[in-house]
Amino acid sequence: MKKLLIILSISVFIQSCDISELDTDKISDQVNVSTTVALPLVKSNVTLGEMFYTIDGAKDFLKEDANGFLRLKIENPYARIGAREFFADLIGALPPGTNEVPIAVLQDISFTVKPTIYNLGFDKLKNLRGFQFKDPSVVLKIDNYWALPVQVKLDKAGYHVDKGSPLTPFTGSGIDKWHSIKSPQTAGSFVTTSITLNRTNSNFADVMKDMPNNMELGMLCKTLPEAVGNTYRINLNSRNNINIGVDAPMEVKIDNITFKDTLDFDMGSNLDKEGLVIKYANVNIIFDNAMPLGAKIKISLADNSYNVLDVLTDENVDVKAGTSTNGTNSAIQSLIEINVEGDKTEKLKKTKKLIFDITMNTKDSEYVKLYSQYSLGVKVGVKAETEYKN
Repeated sequence: MKKLLIILSISVFIQSCDISELDTDKISDQVNVSTTVALPLVKSNVTLGEMFYTIDGAKDFLKEDANGFLRLKIENPYARIGAREFFADLIGALPPGTNEVPIAVLQDISFTVKPTIYNLGFDKLKNLRGFQFKDPSVVLKIDNYWALPVQVKLDKAGYHVDKGSPLTPFTGSGIDKWHSIKSPQTAGSFVTTSITLNRTNSNFADVMKDMPNNMELGMLCKTLPEAVGNTYRINLNSRNNINIGVDAPMEVKIDNITFKDTLDFDMGSNLDKEGLVIKYANVNIIFDNAMPLGAKIKISLADNSYNVLDVLTDENVDVKAGTSTNGTNSAIQSLIEINVEGDKTEKLKKTKKLIFDITMNTKDSEYVKLYSQYSLGVKVGVKAETEYKN
């Protein structure tokens, strides 16, 4: 939550006098003066985008469109296949400086891209594990510079949840089939072919729940049958590029994603007067939740060094989910009333931070779209019965 420090000044009136003006030397030892004070509300607000961007490394992956809709998206180079490597068995020894040769395809030409471990970097997003994305996909983009008709098939494709963990294979028709690669029409140009693994042709939606750190992919390449018997001119300096990307729109089901945040809080110097005690306090906390996510929130009292003094709520309090439609949100209010008595009142006086442990879930196991502007607001007020003893 936004680091907002509001010092709450309190004027406590006893027979029209401020406590700071009382001549305590003239008050009898038997005199106890009681009064009720109300502290103004502390207000703070945090957006969903701000919550996600507090995760180390999240800015490397989180993108948002003009409407604020969030998605996880990366694209990086995966492999390069050079013509000299691919056609090595056919061209043999060539005179120095030879850059272009005719390739006569007399039989199928095949080439293997060895399995390579590709670091997605999702280890930075471990606390997003458990997200169920509605339509995530892996996209391989192949820039083909060769007129030669070629097809490819993924080989030994899978993922590692963490570095060194066993390979879990990808499955589905997108893995098992051969994919034809488009050929350029003119020399020196290229054509891009995309191979997509998504919910309909692979198990990638299930894979994304693990937020894998590494993906391992190999590739088999071979000429199409119609290439046999034809001759193609190939620039030996050309290299076909393969890029790999992950695109996961934030339309999700969420089960227990956790955040920790703090709100600066100060009861004010007027309550530090010698002899002034708090008999009991009533803490009112209002949550205005405009996120389509329900939450359970545990609140702790802490000092300026974030040392926990006590737990304000003995168990998680429920915060109702807001109603949101395509970026437009409507807040649902939840009121929490907490009575503070005994030793905890002194800890409340010393409190400088409220620590919120937030666990969020989607309601009724439905998919919801997440927009960066969705917000969770909180207001805190305290009504205290004080007593001045001399």
